[in-house]
Formats: sequence, structure tokens, C-alpha cells
Amino acid sequence: MYSATWRQILHDFHGVQIGRYSYGDILKPGLLPPGTVVGRYCSVGMQLIVRRRNHPLGRPFLHPFFYNSHLGLLQQDTIHAIHDNPLSIGHDVWIADRVTILPGCKSIGNGAVIAAGAVVTRDVPAYAVVAGTPARQIRMRFGPDRIAELEASRWWNQSIADLIRTSQITGIFGPDQDSPLPAQ
Repeated sequence: MYSATWRQILHDFHGVQIGRYSYGDILKPGLLPPGTVVGRYCSVGMQLIVRRRNHPLGRPFLHPFFYNSHLGLLQQDTIHAIHDNPLSIGHDVWIADRVTILPGCKSIGNGAVIAAGAVVTRDVPAYAVVAGTPARQIRMRFGPDRIAELEASRWWNQSIADLIRTSQITGIFGPDQDSPLPAQ
């Protein structure tokens, strides 16, 4: 969760950018396709599947022989390449276990929650909670004023130590929640 070196390895050798303090399956080499960008403080469960391209449904043949040049029958791919469809995951996103993210989803907004087993086929708005197959928005985590406040704060740019200090001064975790961080 803390290793800057591991994040550098994922960036340099796998083409994936993982933000500070993000953890889970996203730290496994090869799980995320090249070009994927993950924000800071993200929590990702087990068995995540991310696909950046699909079989072309409008063609008479579905087999990869007819669109994937790596199989030797074509000189070049006949559908977009994986790197042409990167995935962007915002800050403080929670992706639960056994989630599948398909090529129609290009962006998951800050603070979004994706429920266990969801199949995400389109973009997920910031602070939305989505669930189901296909995933649908079931609610927003906060109202527009609180979302604007969180976005304006850009709290994810702070270190853990700074967040602890800030929470003790401002009560950042709210009146009905205790800080999950230890007091200093």
C-alpha cells in the first residue's frame, strides 16, 4: 500500500499509474491494462476484471482471428487497440470484490463505490454508488453541496500525517463519525 518503488515498477514495466495509498488487486502486475490511471486512496477488492476492448458484435465472425493481428492472419488489428481506450479511476474509489469493468466504461469518478459482483458497462459519476449486472446507479453518497466541498478540498493530495492533523483541527470526519485514524 505504501511502496513508491512498486508503483514505479507498475508504471515503468506495465504502463499503469497507481496513486499513493491505493491498494488491492490493482497492485498485481498485469491485472490492469496499459494506460490505466488510478487515483489516490482507492480500495479495490479481489478478482477484479478490466477489459478495454470487445469482440465486434456487428460482424459475421466473432473469433479474434478476424480482428486481432497478434494471431497472425491480419497485418493490423481491425478494432481499436487496448491503449486507445484507457481507463481512469478517480481518487478514494471503492471497488468491491468480483467487479468487472467493460470497455464502455472509460471513467470512474472520485468517491464512487462499485458494489460486489457489479458489471460496469458505462462511466460512473463521482460519489455515485452503483450495483448490479449491468451496474446501475442506486444512489449518491452525498448531496451536491457536500460533493462540491469534498472536490474543492482536494484532500486526497494530502499525506496521512496531514490528514490526521487536519481531522483533529477541523473534525473532517463529521459529527456522526469517528476518525478511523489514530490520535497523535
